[in-house]
Amino acid sequence: MAQRLPSNVNIGRGFVITEDGPTTQCDILIYRSDRPILFRQGDLAFVTPDAVVAILEVKSRATKQVITAAISKLAAIGLKLGRRREHCCLGLFLTKRLLPTMTGR
Repeated sequence: MAQRLPSNVNIGRGFVITEDGPTTQCDILIYRSDRPILFRQGDLAFVTPDAVVAILEVKSRATKQVITAAISKLAAIGLKLGRRREHCCLGLFLTKRLLPTMTGR
């Protein structure tokens, strides 16, 4: 994925530091390198809200409880970002297909 991003965009994991404190850890954090980066070591980064391009949660189990918790976490991050989230994407990536009970079959 990193090879397809513009040169001023990085990908890793980490936290967004807002005026109200840090978010919970983001599984995949896509952020602009031309905006303030508060800390970076390897793929771990602490960034300001204006640097965020996208935040993705990655889950290998697709149970109702796991999906509900992931969506709740993303919603809490979105609330913490406030108005600054207008320019970023929040998403959920499932590494395995949905279980039959989730598809309604």
